[in-house]
Amino acid sequence: MKLKTEFTGDNLTIFGGYFNIFNFFIKSNVFKKLDKFISVKKRKKVYEKLDYIKIFMTMLIFGFKNMNQVFFLNKDKFVLNLLNLKEFPHASNIAKFLKRFGYKHCQQIVDVKRELFKKFHKKAFNLKRLTIDIDTTVLNLWGRQEGAEKGYNDVKRGNRSYHPILAFVYETKELLHGILKPGDSYCSNGTVEFIKELMTMIPYGIHNITFRADSGFFSQEILEFLEKMKLEYIIAVKNYPTILNKVISIKDIAYKHFEGKSEIAVFHYRLKNWDIKRKFIVVRTPKEYINPQLNIFEEKEYEYQILVTNISSDPKKLIYFYRKRGNAENYIKEQKYDLNIGKLITDSFWANQAIFQFTILCYNMLVWFKNIFIGKSELKTTIRTFRERFLLIPAQLIKRSRQFILKLPRNFIYKEKMKSIELQLA
Repeated sequence: MKLKTEFTGDNLTIFGGYFNIFNFFIKSNVFKKLDKFISVKKRKKVYEKLDYIKIFMTMLIFGFKNMNQVFFLNKDKFVLNLLNLKEFPHASNIAKFLKRFGYKHCQQIVDVKRELFKKFHKKAFNLKRLTIDIDTTVLNLWGRQEGAEKGYNDVKRGNRSYHPILAFVYETKELLHGILKPGDSYCSNGTVEFIKELMTMIPYGIHNITFRADSGFFSQEILEFLEKMKLEYIIAVKNYPTILNKVISIKDIAYKHFEGKSEIAVFHYRLKNWDIKRKFIVVRTPKEYINPQLNIFEEKEYEYQILVTNISSDPKKLIYFYRKRGNAENYIKEQKYDLNIGKLITDSFWANQAIFQFTILCYNMLVWFKNIFIGKSELKTTIRTFRERFLLIPAQLIKRSRQFILKLPRNFIYKEKMKSIELQLA
């Protein structure tokens, strides 16, 4: 087939689906709330604070990996009209705006997150019970960013990084809370304060809450706090010799068949600095039958997976329940690869913290948008898949009878769903 190309199309865009998403942001008052709550002051009046907020959140929704990509939007008349702009600011000016953020301003974004979470979680899901998975990840950095330190790094050993802590709602994929931390901070450092803050985001009426976490969060301080708050937990256990010796001393008769060649047992034990005994569940597996993902403790004949919990339920069910925590790793990958956390950064720690908080807010807004307007069938889809279906739609902006019209493909596969969303937002 012979083909001739012509650069004659006017007012074309690849972001035709952004109209509905942007309309949801407007209807939710997220931009107004951020403009009201965030007290960052600007010196120049070329762009207002609200303009920068809209621009940066649009970049996050589109999945931009660096500030300079805003350049490509300057010829997109649809996005310019939607944001009520004549042109986009230079990438350096967006970075300068973000560098005005400090601790106080980051907390102001958290305040908006809290208000919106309470409102839209109830509207989108209205659950009475939540399972919260706490985890950390490593964001590798190249450069001299503030707070970028050498610490635990299983991808690039010796590399500078950030070490954020995140809390996901297992049932809904919502990112309840997250904080950017320096790369040399340990998993459990500041976790109690983190849990205190995330608990203020829980909507009224939810009383049954269970926390799951890996061995990095196995500490007396965390366990005592969760017990004091009457919160359920199931947490992997660290490789303490005292606990391992206790496990090895358990008689064979105490074990029951679990699955395959694995066996399960329950015991109560008090560590040296603990005030009370706590419930432990141990699964032992002969080494030749071990699953590498469960390889925590090693001993001559068996390898062990050990959990501590305050939940009174069948131990086998609790093991299966804990294993579902693996989804948190997939949710973190979605943040890294679909929302590019750790990619849009500056050399200022608090600017990067603000970017991190904006990213969490955008992620949750998309989760709520999917569930409220598209349906639960889209809940498990990734942000990347959602973009491909409902955002990255070729379109043309035209003006007819003094009214702007966005022309979308006639045979678009999700046409009826898009019409439905538009009607719901009208």
